[in-house]
Amino acid sequence: MARLKSNPLRMTVNSLNRLRNAAPNPLEEPDTDLVRVQIEMPSSKVAALDRLRGMTGIRTRRELFDNALTLFERAVAESQLGHRVAFVDEEGGRYKVLAMPALDTAFRAKMKKR
Repeated sequence: MARLKSNPLRMTVNSLNRLRNAAPNPLEEPDTDLVRVQIEMPSSKVAALDRLRGMTGIRTRRELFDNALTLFERAVAESQLGHRVAFVDEEGGRYKVLAMPALDTAFRAKMKKR
């Protein structure tokens, strides 16, 4: 884990303010055009989904996917702004960057444009 150089809360608030202007909020306009999506996954992954639902109080798999999509959209938007997404240990003053190939691709695309 790396040491924080500045206040992570201030960084988060500033990032969220930029995101409000840069990325559309899917919650603002309800999408009434529903499309059925069906996926196949190993039973171990389905069990992991259900464990996550239990840990978070999420009632349905759709709600779980909605939450996951919201998080992923925000992570991609931050990466496109040239930022890294990280988990912050405020007490220890450390952070750990989230490593995901898709986020790295979005980040590199932004860096090439600079």
